[in-house]
Amino acid sequence: FRYSLTTHEGDWKTGKPRDFGWAVCNPFIPVVLDGKRDGKFPKSMSFCQLDKSNVLITALKSAEDKEGFIIRLTETEGIETDLTLTLPFVNISKVYQTNLVEHNEKQISFNNQKINVSIKPFGIVTIRVQ
Repeated sequence: FRYSLTTHEGDWKTGKPRDFGWAVCNPFIPVVLDGKRDGKFPKSMSFCQLDKSNVLITALKSAEDKEGFIIRLTETEGIETDLTLTLPFVNISKVYQTNLVEHNEKQISFNNQKINVSIKPFGIVTIRVQ
């Protein structure tokens, strides 16, 4: 068994134990790339961006049927949330909310690379991006 302990001020929400737990269980895995790389990307940029801190991306993978990719979101503080997911490097043609076995349930609105999603308190939302 392995334990990790921390302290914080305030209640469990202000202490953000979710962030501590994820950091302990999912440490960074550095990858070294040798040699010069030419490119136009900034030195720091995110492939996925969420505008709300109470929602985590818990999965990002190819769809099982190879029709786009799947993003699974989880709300962690018990707050009904409307959020925007931004994929700055992806050309999006369609977005669907799916069930957990990746069957499309309804189409979701998007604008350029921004996808608007609603998630219930402690809910899980799975979306397919094509």
